[in-house]
Amino acid sequence: MSNELQFELNEHELEFLHKLHNAQALKEMTDHPGWPIFVALSSNIIERMENEHLNSAGRLDRDKYWVQGAELGGARKYARLLTESVAHQKSVLEQKFVPREPLNISELDGDL
Repeated sequence: MSNELQFELNEHELEFLHKLHNAQALKEMTDHPGWPIFVALSSNIIERMENEHLNSAGRLDRDKYWVQGAELGGARKYARLLTESVAHQKSVLEQKFVPREPLNISELDGDL
């Protein structure tokens, strides 16, 4: 029989800690010297897709050209969402978290 104090975090507290952990991991990833290389590679891939799409207009039929355009649009949107998502996640670390002050019972004037 153990007399140790035991506690569990509630779901909200666990979610908050997960957010902080993920934000810190993303910050470390974007601060890494390889991050600009990743961004440049992504940009180059989209640029190649754009060039291929423009150059294939004459040799592809309408449906294949449309599919290729949809793929390009999806790649652009994915890159934009990834950038926005990373920035949003990192912004969690810039927030100032102030713990709740304990309730002062004398201010309740007998009302609970």
